[in-house]
Amino acid sequence: MNFLFSKVKRWLLLFPGMLFVCGAQSVKKESISLIEGSPAVFAVEESYQIFIRVRKPSLVKIKVGRSVFCGHTNGVRPSGSKVHAFTVPGKLLDKAGQYEVICQELPERRPYMREVKRFPEKSFMYEFKALPAENIRIFHIADIHNRIPQATAAAAAAGKFDLLILNGDLVEHMASPNSLETALVLAGDMTGGKLPVICTRGNHELRGKFAENITQYMPNHQGKLYYQVKCGPLYAVILDGGEDKSDSHPAYGNTIDCTSFREEQLEYLRSSALREEFKAAQSKYKLVICHIPFPRYIGKSRADEEKRLFTVYGEWSKELKTFLKPHLIVSGHVHRKLIQQESDFPAPVLMGAALDKKTDIVSGSMITLAKGKIHVDFIDRGNFKSHSKKGTDAIRKEL
Repeated sequence: MNFLFSKVKRWLLLFPGMLFVCGAQSVKKESISLIEGSPAVFAVEESYQIFIRVRKPSLVKIKVGRSVFCGHTNGVRPSGSKVHAFTVPGKLLDKAGQYEVICQELPERRPYMREVKRFPEKSFMYEFKALPAENIRIFHIADIHNRIPQATAAAAAAGKFDLLILNGDLVEHMASPNSLETALVLAGDMTGGKLPVICTRGNHELRGKFAENITQYMPNHQGKLYYQVKCGPLYAVILDGGEDKSDSHPAYGNTIDCTSFREEQLEYLRSSALREEFKAAQSKYKLVICHIPFPRYIGKSRADEEKRLFTVYGEWSKELKTFLKPHLIVSGHVHRKLIQQESDFPAPVLMGAALDKKTDIVSGSMITLAKGKIHVDFIDRGNFKSHSKKGTDAIRKEL
């Protein structure tokens, strides 16, 4: 017996990596069984919000370098939620270039959790790529209306990109809890948890039984769906136009108050704190991102009750043109790909996504930021198509 033990001991000393590799494979397999899909990493303010979906009740935490982030509500770590969200400093993750997701299955919470050792922690590492200083490729898509496979195929056809923009109307309406996870599924599938994502809400996300729960499943700043993004050489203001008709429209049945919501954002744009941020922004490229291409509706109204809706869009535009001076406004909503520039617009407006309901094909745009210029390519079934001469001149100008 002693002879046999010495043989086994000598074999382990000769091949120490064998045992480690087997263990690592086991951890990876078990981790994937707990984690559903890939994480979604959203850029918000100067941070990243990392969303993890799990298949079983679990405790989840994120580790970046030596820093550990445990999501908690007044000291209590959640285990019954399917979706776990964490806020990580942007510079910390950019420098680390990777993060670790640590999961621990927890089938039942008891007053005293001595049996928790039966469910050891499992971990999985994810690479993360910060935005490069130049030659930034941004894939933009919107208005997919539940067509997740088609949208994922469009992203694959676009080729390599550094930043993903999901610009609203990702669902037809918030019909079920699964609808709430659509942005998380798309972000995870398209980036593998390796790239930053900017995500906005479209008007269709305001509809349906579960619309009121959206901030638990989407990036936000202190519960608000409008905020800044400071990400490498990029500075962006995220706005939310709400619904595309007046609050009194019979289709909504008194379920919305977008008028107050838009006025709130106008006060946000007028705030001295944000204006100081505009002045201090040293970013080379400045974008405004909003599902609805609001400058197009300046001075227009289909009915008396909609006058304020279009008036506030004009006031948004005035504030942005005067104080931020953005280089490009990125939108969706119209289901067509075009670029429009008018004298009263704060910047050229890119409507950068299309949906062909007859063929179920969705398509997006590639925005390239390089050498102080912005170039836009429209992508149709994987082919890059040029846009109108007017749009080309407006976008290719020196910033």
